[in-house]
Amino acid sequence: MQQPLAKKSVRPRQLPDAMRHSIGIDLAENALRCGVFVPYSSCRDVEAIETLANPACMRVILDRRTFLITGNAIAALTLSGYSVAQPRQKAAPVKMTIASSINKAGRQRMLSQRMAKAYGQLGLGILPEKSFKILNDSVALFNTQLAELSAFAPTPEIAKTYAELAVVWKAYSDMLATAPSATTGAFIQEQNELVLRVANRGTGELEKFSGASIGRLVNMSGRQRMLSQRAAKFFMFREWGMPKAVEADLAATRTEFKAALLTLRTDPESTAEIKAQIGLAETQWLFFETGLDAKGTQGSGIGRQNIANSSERILEVFETVTDMYERLATPVTTPATPAKA
Repeated sequence: MQQPLAKKSVRPRQLPDAMRHSIGIDLAENALRCGVFVPYSSCRDVEAIETLANPACMRVILDRRTFLITGNAIAALTLSGYSVAQPRQKAAPVKMTIASSINKAGRQRMLSQRMAKAYGQLGLGILPEKSFKILNDSVALFNTQLAELSAFAPTPEIAKTYAELAVVWKAYSDMLATAPSATTGAFIQEQNELVLRVANRGTGELEKFSGASIGRLVNMSGRQRMLSQRAAKFFMFREWGMPKAVEADLAATRTEFKAALLTLRTDPESTAEIKAQIGLAETQWLFFETGLDAKGTQGSGIGRQNIANSSERILEVFETVTDMYERLATPVTTPATPAKA
């Protein structure tokens, strides 16, 4: 375990404007004002901020992971001391219905893509503080839900799927805990697809087990969350110059998303409230697609930031919609296992 550093008296300094906007004014000024090793409690996962001797360089330690940010961009990112196999805190037992399990299983698909998107944003230096928080929170939520779904698995087949997901997730999360580079980015580009594939299988198996039509809508709406992140991920990988071509997959993702929008909006089980939310998503998707069509947006980075932010807004809408479908679902009691003769 990393030992706390001794506090030192540091005179207040004025942080360069470029750095203030790169990592956040409040975060930077608190570090400079409070000294070498200072708690920063306003960010949920921040353990401490350590300002180095060089006033233009700052190290931000989050969840035992270290950002080294210099000037306008990330100079290095070392995510260390993290173990998926040994989570820091055991998740509390959660009562789950089959509908909520489909929702959470679908969210695992989304998280696989959201983490890859955030990793690509870090590689590009896009909204580094926000991108790191997205990555950090997504890793924690994936771990929690994986434990819950593994415990809930109502059949041996589903239990086997989540055991397999734990294996591919371990390799993926280990690579997410490394500094973004062309080499690690290429690995992330491959490994996120394996995690997505197994997570999608688990969602489909749970939907089939539910035997209810509303389970299909929970799954489809939840899949829209994933598709919004998947499209943004492909955009980031294209901008980052990753080796695997993304245009065909990006086009297929966009087509599937728009088709599902129509299906959900016209389904007889969709309430007026749900349709209003879907209408909001359609409006946001139009803006999002305009950004996806833009190439070579290096310039000021505004185009890249728009994609990053828009994908999060669409995700928020479909989190709401998926929860609405889950509440419409009639709870299905997991059949008791017959006693052995």
